Amino acid sequence: MATTLDVNALTDAVVSYCLRLGVFESVNKHEAIGNIGTYTASVMLQNLGPARGASGLAATSVRVELLLRIYVSTVSQPQDDVDPNIASATAAVIAAFSAGFSFSDTVREIDLLGEFGTPLSAQAGYIRVGETLYRIMDIAIPIIVDDVFAQVA
Repeated sequence: MATTLDVNALTDAVVSYCLRLGVFESVNKHEAIGNIGTYTASVMLQNLGPARGASGLAATSVRVELLLRIYVSTVSQPQDDVDPNIASATAAVIAAFSAGFSFSDTVREIDLLGEFGTPLSAQAGYIRVGETLYRIMDIAIPIIVDDVFAQVA
């Protein structure tokens, strides 16, 4: 029996969970394009495909990778706190997803250690939005959903 894949519900759950952490001023379901606050995050679909090794002969399980992007303006003061603060926010997110985050019965697991691809992990960088340069942290949140697509022999 195939399960319905509801990426919107997965995204909503991650947004809600991240807001409850109390780390971010706001969490969006789209790439920020302007008027970004001091500590803003966005949750976006990054990858979607079969979860190799998780699927059976009757149904294909899916690996949904959501990208949580944290934005901090590089002109935030004091500037020496930008990297330590974004690292703290990142650690809070990773700790939360490592400590039993649940999607109820809709999700098999957060692929914490990368059994089916990229693990729960973060990569730092920079992005320009409008005239402002932001320090960002991209967090890959890999979600495994069992038996999404029926296989027909």
